[in-house]
Order: sequence, then C-alpha cells, then structure tokens
Amino acid sequence: TRSLDCTACSDWDDHYDAGSAVEGTATSTIWENITSNSNLSQFADLLKKAGYDAVLNTSQSFTVWAPLNGTFDYDALATVGNDKLLKEFVQNHIARNNIPASGSISERVYMLNKKVHNFEGAGSYTMSGVPVAQANVPSVNGVIHTLNGKLLFQPNIFESLEPGDFPIDSISEYIHAFDIKRLDKAKSIQGPVVDGQITYLDSVFEDYNTLVEGLGINTED
Repeated sequence: TRSLDCTACSDWDDHYDAGSAVEGTATSTIWENITSNSNLSQFADLLKKAGYDAVLNTSQSFTVWAPLNGTFDYDALATVGNDKLLKEFVQNHIARNNIPASGSISERVYMLNKKVHNFEGAGSYTMSGVPVAQANVPSVNGVIHTLNGKLLFQPNIFESLEPGDFPIDSISEYIHAFDIKRLDKAKSIQGPVVDGQITYLDSVFEDYNTLVEGLGINTED
C-alpha cells in the first residue's frame, strides 16, 4: 500500500473535471507518472541527473511543466554541470503546490528557482508562451502539464555575474566568495529528534549570498 497522503489531490473536485482526465494516474507519484510516459524519457533522465527523482517521489505537493521529447535541447543539457542543470532547467519547470488548468486562468507562478512564469489560457493553455500539450495529469502528490518546448531561463543581474561568462571575473569571484547554502526549514521535512537534534527526512537547501542580500540584484524586480 502507498504511504503517501493525498493532500495534493484533495481539491481536484473544485478545480478539475474528472471526465476530461487522462488515463488513471492519480494514485501514482509525479515521478512514477513521468517515468511511465515514454514521451518524457529525456526529461526524466535530466531530473534523475539533477537528483530530483527522489524529490518528486515524496508526499510534498508540486506542479511540473514537463517538456516532451524532441522539443528542447536535451543533448546540450545532458552535458552541463548538475548545479547549472538543477537551477536553470529542472527547478525552472517545477513549482510548489497543486496548480491545475481549468477554465480561464492567468497566473504568475513562482518556480522552485524563484523565477516567475505566466500560466495562461482558456481551454488551451501556455506557460510563458510555450504551448501546453496535455494538461492535468493527476498524481498523488500534485499535477503534471506536458509542454511543447522548454521554459526559458532569464538570469537576473546577480546570476549574470557567473565566473567565466563575461570579462569581469575579478568582480564575479569576489561577489561569489560570499555564497553559502543554508537549510530551508520551512520546505524541509522533519524527521525524528536524535541526541537532542532535529533530523530531516528531506533537506532542502537554498543558495544565499551574504554580500548581495538586500541590494536587489538577486531578485526578479
């Protein structure tokens, strides 16, 4: 029996016409539904490379906009480093919570990498201009929308100061010397207390720079 709860799909009746559902997938996790779809094998491969196969198999609720095979630069993405792949591709296609497509919608969606994409349409839908091929694939921990293409990653000023990208390496290296990773307790799943310390079953870390915090060059404004 499945140990995951179904809080992610508890509100389907309010947002979703079950009569228009694709084949029964609501009892499987997002990861199981992605790997069972042969048209998403390239996306699944990149998710696994970035370590997100386990994340999408948990009880946390997500919405995934999954590009179909042959609609994006898979070969190029398969060769990039895992950190870049995670931030600029994988997290650029995943948001927290259950976001179905129903009726007329126009939503600004905050993705896991903190980018914003516009989810829009009425009957047929787009995500930042990329057509949705199939909407509302229900899963026990959220929903999948397949895409005819990938979502564009738009760097902010801070992200544009990556070492080696421009002839300002000394500035970039100085700023990035203040990079740290910190535990996001709100998004992590707590486990048992061991020796007086809280442990986590799923630890979510976020990138943080102590120098630029508050300057605004690491936001989308």
